[in-house]
Formats: sequence, C-alpha cells, structure tokens
Amino acid sequence: MLAVIVAWVFFRAAHFDAALAVLRGMSFMVDAAPATDSIHPLLWNEGLSISAAVTWCAVLSGIAALAPNSNQIGEKLRVWCRGRIVARPVVLGAALAAIALLITLNATRSSVSAFIYFNF
Repeated sequence: MLAVIVAWVFFRAAHFDAALAVLRGMSFMVDAAPATDSIHPLLWNEGLSISAAVTWCAVLSGIAALAPNSNQIGEKLRVWCRGRIVARPVVLGAALAAIALLITLNATRSSVSAFIYFNF
C-alpha cells in the first residue's frame, strides 16, 4: 500500500520537484510548523494538540473495531425481517430510497473533478 501511495504522488505531481516536496511533507521532513512551535506540524492546520489527536484516533479506532460491519448488519436485518411480513416492504423501500438519494446527490454535485490522465 505504501508503494502505491508513493507512486500516486509521482503520478499526480506536475513535476518531479513538486512530487519530492509532497513526499517530504508526508514524511515530516519539512518545516511546516506555524509561528508557535507548541503544535506538532501534522496538526497545525487543524489546531489540534497531540493529546486530542491521539484521543480521537483511539476513540475512532475503537468504534471501527467494535462496530458491526455491513455483512453483520445485513444478516441481523434479514433475521429481523424473516418473521415480520409487513417489515419487508418497509425495509426494501427505505433501502431503495437511500440508494436513490445517494444517486441524486452524486449526480447533482457541482464540483468538477479533473481528468487525472490528462497529462498522459
């Protein structure tokens, strides 16, 4: 994965020096700290302290590790709907409405993404 991420930097950079600057920034080999040196360079844009960042990472990692995945949620929903004939169309309708909403949101986004293969 690391090799792919590094390759993407060279793929997207306008020139070799820009790619090296991005790689230096990714590896903390750049002096990106603001006027005050009390904040870690990785966090200075967000204004977070190291303890807050570590706390957030620990909390979110715990949620990701302990929360059920989509297969488990689907299995519980299937078992729940098995004995409830009326719940089946409601669940199906909610799923289709969510899919339609996501498609609509994706189709109406006003942001234009650049064609990344333009340079090639």
